[in-house]
Amino acid sequence: MHPVDIVERETRRRDLPPGRALAELAGRYENPGYGRLDIEFDGKRLRMRYNALDSALEHWRGNLFRAVAGHAEGLAVRFR
Repeated sequence: MHPVDIVERETRRRDLPPGRALAELAGRYENPGYGRLDIEFDGKRLRMRYNALDSALEHWRGNLFRAVAGHAEGLAVRFR
């Protein structure tokens, strides 16, 4: 699996598509500082599970996605 970054701010650009198909981004990611992040793909969109946080992810720009609900709202995940 490719690593991910959790980032705070970036400008939205819908004209920059993800570098890979959404289904390819699904999986379990590990980060020494943040721990485990699970990404699921339901055939339409991505969903993240991080500790007690659970949210759908909205494409933001390129390989950057943002959580859109609950306590995770606004949290951004960048796939590398």
